[in-house]
Amino acid sequence: EFQRSPRPSRLFVSTSYRVNSLGNRDYRFGDTWLLHAGGHYPIDERFDLLGQFVSTWTDRDEAGSTGEYTDATGGTRLYFSPGLRYRFGRLIALYGYYQYPIYEDLNHVQLTADRNLLFGFDYELDLF
Repeated sequence: EFQRSPRPSRLFVSTSYRVNSLGNRDYRFGDTWLLHAGGHYPIDERFDLLGQFVSTWTDRDEAGSTGEYTDATGGTRLYFSPGLRYRFGRLIALYGYYQYPIYEDLNHVQLTADRNLLFGFDYELDLF
């Protein structure tokens, strides 16, 4: 018999901004801003449907004294990522996402994957 999980559906939004410093011969990777928005829907006690939108913005790299070509670096991407999570117990779970781009505005031609698979492991702490 199919029983709906008593766990609630959840939505989330998170963002981060990474400022990169100079590397070898003053090469500097472009700063990166990430924005995630999504949620999960419990199917039953063990499985959750997952979904999220991921937006990335990356500034152009700076070549420093390397002489490297940096015009084909940086850009904006938006991905949609459906996924599934399996719970082993109340606090431990495995999850996977299938991530594919729905929008890309890149600087010139870049080496990027058409699709991505992301797998992970969750361990939740009950602090309160």
